[in-house]
Amino acid sequence: YEKAGITYGCEIQTEEDLLDELKDIVNRNEDKLLIFAAHHPFITFGRHGGYYNLKQHIFPFTDLNPKLYIPLPVLGSIYPIARGVFGNIQDTKHPVYKNFSSRVDSILNLHPNCIRVAGHEHNLQLIKEDKNYYIVSGAGAKQSEITKDDRLLFSSTKNGFSTIDVIKNDNVYVRFFSSESDSTGKPLYSQALPPIDSSGLVKRTIKPPVFPDSVKVVAAPYYGAGKFKKWLLGANYRQEWMEPVNVKVFDIAKDMGGFKITKKGGGMQTRSLRLEDKNKKEFALRTVEKFPDATLPEEFRQTVIKDAVVDGISASYPFAALSIPVMSRAAGVPYAAPKLVYIPDDPRLGYYQKEFANKLALLEEREPLRYGENKSTEKVLEKLREDNDDRIDQQLVLRARLLDMFIMDFDRHEDQWRWNTKDTGKGKVYYPLPRDRDQAFFVNMGKVPRFISKPWRMPKFQGFRAKATNINTFNFNARFFDRTFLNSLTQEDWEKQADTIVMEMTDSVIEAALKQQPPEVFAFSGPKIIETLKERRKYLKQEAVQYYKFLAKEVEVTGTDKKETFEIKNNDDGSIDVQVYKINDKGQREKILYQRKFLPAETKEIRLFGFNNEDTFHITGSDNRKIRMRLLGGEDEDVYINETQSTRKQTVTYDYKGDSDIYKGNFKKDIPEDPSVNIYNRRNFNYDILQPKKYAAYNRDDGLFIGAGLIYTTHGFKKEPFQTRQEVKGFVSLLTKAWRFRYDLQRTDAIGGTDLLVSADVRAPNYTINYFGKGNNTENKIDDGRGPQFYRTRFFQTDLSVLLKREVFPDINLFYGPSLQFFSIDSSENRNRVITKPQEIGLDTTNFFKRKTYAGLNAALVIDNRNDLNYPTRGVFWTTKLSVNRGLNSFASNFTQLSSDMSVYISSNAPPRMVVAVRFGTAINFGNYEFFQSQFLSGTENLRGYRKYRFAGDKMLYNNVDVRIRLKNYQGYLFTGSYGFVVFHDVGRVWAKDENSGRWHNGYGAGLWVSPANRMVFTGSMMHSKEGWLPLVSLGFQF
Repeated sequence: YEKAGITYGCEIQTEEDLLDELKDIVNRNEDKLLIFAAHHPFITFGRHGGYYNLKQHIFPFTDLNPKLYIPLPVLGSIYPIARGVFGNIQDTKHPVYKNFSSRVDSILNLHPNCIRVAGHEHNLQLIKEDKNYYIVSGAGAKQSEITKDDRLLFSSTKNGFSTIDVIKNDNVYVRFFSSESDSTGKPLYSQALPPIDSSGLVKRTIKPPVFPDSVKVVAAPYYGAGKFKKWLLGANYRQEWMEPVNVKVFDIAKDMGGFKITKKGGGMQTRSLRLEDKNKKEFALRTVEKFPDATLPEEFRQTVIKDAVVDGISASYPFAALSIPVMSRAAGVPYAAPKLVYIPDDPRLGYYQKEFANKLALLEEREPLRYGENKSTEKVLEKLREDNDDRIDQQLVLRARLLDMFIMDFDRHEDQWRWNTKDTGKGKVYYPLPRDRDQAFFVNMGKVPRFISKPWRMPKFQGFRAKATNINTFNFNARFFDRTFLNSLTQEDWEKQADTIVMEMTDSVIEAALKQQPPEVFAFSGPKIIETLKERRKYLKQEAVQYYKFLAKEVEVTGTDKKETFEIKNNDDGSIDVQVYKINDKGQREKILYQRKFLPAETKEIRLFGFNNEDTFHITGSDNRKIRMRLLGGEDEDVYINETQSTRKQTVTYDYKGDSDIYKGNFKKDIPEDPSVNIYNRRNFNYDILQPKKYAAYNRDDGLFIGAGLIYTTHGFKKEPFQTRQEVKGFVSLLTKAWRFRYDLQRTDAIGGTDLLVSADVRAPNYTINYFGKGNNTENKIDDGRGPQFYRTRFFQTDLSVLLKREVFPDINLFYGPSLQFFSIDSSENRNRVITKPQEIGLDTTNFFKRKTYAGLNAALVIDNRNDLNYPTRGVFWTTKLSVNRGLNSFASNFTQLSSDMSVYISSNAPPRMVVAVRFGTAINFGNYEFFQSQFLSGTENLRGYRKYRFAGDKMLYNNVDVRIRLKNYQGYLFTGSYGFVVFHDVGRVWAKDENSGRWHNGYGAGLWVSPANRMVFTGSMMHSKEGWLPLVSLGFQF
């Protein structure tokens, strides 16, 4: 399914939404024949079902070319067996595929007359399993093999197709035809399917119920709170939610001539029904009560987190939407006029009775006809791109958005808008119709909500107040909408519209608006809201200008799929005039479609998108350019002309290498062979975020580490997932008093599609590690009276590196670049420790305590296709590194390090009950290296059952095997998640010069793991080796 996300104008935003919609379709059409057609099959006996014939095992290359009969017995079976057992994401045996398809199939099983139709396989199949029929018909051009199975009623590898014939007498037939040249036109196979049968459905005769005209009812009875809860979660509008109000009873058969239900509506938190009156006019009936379950991941839906989110709904004013029409009318903004009604327990609601009975609801026209034809945001965007005679009334959009800010409605994403249409005879003008004004007057009270609303978390929840904390982040949900529909307006436009809103929001308008609230609840917060709105008039213009400047920093101007000319004039003062002209069929300029003057004090970057057809970008005027221009021509032949001498980096063009574009003048060109360069993504904006972090860690050798840091993330044009990410952090060990400071920078696409990574790691003063000596047979005498401090080595070390990262293939990345390393060790800081006698542990004594400096060249190849970084159940993580280092002073020697570490994760179900994780690693040093540059086998890294840095050598080899068993998924009030146990075995050894050792070190153990909310993993294990038992508590598995 298309994972659209909440801002893509599609009501199906999650897997749960899709399944709910499918269930609704099944139940609304139970008396009909239901044909479920999808590309991917539920069942197949071809290769996508994991079935391969003998020829494919012995002659595997015949799948590539039918004539390649190259025998590869045994080797040829590796791929078919591996894919047959584990599958890829396109196969029915893949756990994700299997889990999703079974959920869909179980819903379809609720329907008495459902046929499943699919393609995907290049063959023809008719399958019967239980009472269900499955058709696979994907042999349009290619052919693929089918295995035998009792469930197959028919199969063919011929090119062809299938038909379903539905007869008037409700009989149903499926027929398969060949499309090959020797076909006679007769069916290859014909089968009668079960006829449409609705005899088993219960026919209900509903006696019209009798209800009172009105009732007294509460919006939600569960928002009561004592002093502590109010302090923690906020006082909010709890009284309004719990106060009984007198409201009219909704009669679905009589009100406004009667309604029929057409479907269940969408909404992240609101339940709604689509209604149609006798004149085919659409209405929406949506509950006042909110149900935020769908906004939460499934693992949180029965926990304290759900209760906290539900309680947070009390921060929304339950009847806010009733007050908006008065203010909208005064501001000249189109509006819907909701009415508060009570939905009784009415059997005429049919399938929806149980879900909607006894609920307060708002009834309103979904598409008020007084404003003309009505369209969704996505449909309007399509129309604007198709026809450059159509346009948006941006002044009215701005006025509507300023009203949003005035009432502090933070939830104004683009699905909260419909668009009215006016045909001018020379194109259509689209006017905004705001809807779902449920978050007006939303407050932020209590310690937890204020914590959540911090700038680096969810700053849109600033709450209703006289002056916004930060109007830029308050408008988070509208970040894409505003950049699309307000891009032609100047600061003067914003100031004028703000003045209009302030002028029209008179005391009498504000008071009249709040008087629309039910009289039973007005006294609780009505006077306070009135007072706050009057106070907000002082700040609205100031906030409007602030937000305008925020939007003006980067502006995107779009053309259409017709021909346009983009005129860009550089002025002497650094400003830029942009005009977009319509070009008629004769190649002449017909009219101005867009114009705006951009000021360097406001705008740093302008992006012009030509889209399809032949467009011209023409730059004239002064050479004094202060604003960067990005020009994207789109498909077809485009013309770029620059008559100025402005610097190349200030004018960047993007287009596909295969297009025959014309360039005249000075441009910086980005012309890759990837046609996706022309893709326009209007949802590419993200806020820059400065985020504080706290850290804590513990292990037996270092004790408790605590630390803090900052992460600063910025975003830029075509930089995914970010433009730069910088992190600085510091730690201290409370046991060893060792300090560590680290800085990391990652810059996406810094040099021609290559990322830049910079890191500085300072371990000072007196950083500490264990050192037991060099070799595979070193002794650990911690328990013989020497204690752990004897083996602790204190030193100063700084590592600097600059790496480039390039994606070679999906999931495969190459890293390369230089590094510097500084090291020193002070004998006075290591008194009475093993390291002060280097000659006794096989180390060079000549320059041991001298400062050393190294320069290196590094490369790494990383293959990572794990399905989850915290709890991988399938995939491979393989890292191979090479580091060539040269000593920069007389005390430092040259050395090289080569290492490879591969982890494989194997499971066969989703979610899996058992995961087998296998890891192999090896590393080797060449040249003369220092003790801290050794290859280490370590108890917290690759050899459990031993101390950290237990064995050091020239080279090492190790193997780790985990069997991770999930015992149970648990459902608790505080957390949901899963838990289980892990058993493991590790083996490894090191090699050192002049040492003859055949010993392999073994460690094994078992432990418990728990995964709260299935978002992270905590493990607690007991590890054993010949050196005894050691505990290990960690965040995450060992690998």
